[in-house]
Amino acid sequence: MKCAKTLMFLLAAGMLAASGAAFGAEGAFDRAKRSYKDGSFAESAALLEKDAKARTDARSQYLLGLARLKLHRFDQAQTALEEARRLDPKIAFTSRAKFEEKLQRAQTLAKAAAAPRPTVPGRGSGEKVGAPSPRLAFAPEATDPLAPGRGNSVPAPVPRLEASASASGASATASSSGGAPTWALVLLGLCGMFLVVSLVRQLRTRAV
Repeated sequence: MKCAKTLMFLLAAGMLAASGAAFGAEGAFDRAKRSYKDGSFAESAALLEKDAKARTDARSQYLLGLARLKLHRFDQAQTALEEARRLDPKIAFTSRAKFEEKLQRAQTLAKAAAAPRPTVPGRGSGEKVGAPSPRLAFAPEATDPLAPGRGNSVPAPVPRLEASASASGASATASSSGGAPTWALVLLGLCGMFLVVSLVRQLRTRAV
């Protein structure tokens, strides 16, 4: 009787321990899933990474991969998604098309992030090929008189303008000096009229 009671007690304790572990794993997954839906991707990933049971649960690894994908941890997301497929090759935790789309995205982004950036010889590794130098890209034209480094002096007047102005002044002077002024012509006309009137008076006096 004592052996039977002891055996029953051990079986009950084992069942309680197993159910408690399963409840704990489900609780961690549910909390992580709720955090993911709320947009707390870092908290969701942290809950699953700390839970030991999540390492052997396919749906937990799938959710962990999605959270890492949102956090731009692409290589870790790829690892978690591949682990989920290994644990459940039938992909029973989601649709196969959706899983393949997420896995392909993680692989592509992880490969792009790991690819080295091409550099220009003689420059630092942080510069990309073809990146224009700010000095060259925004350098003003050489014809700009106010360009930095060229001084703010105004260029001298074009001699062509001075020559044209001098020519116009000279032509005006020549035209004024070549002909008689207007007042002289008027005076000459008055003198002529005076002489004609005087001549007419003298002729009338003689006729009388």
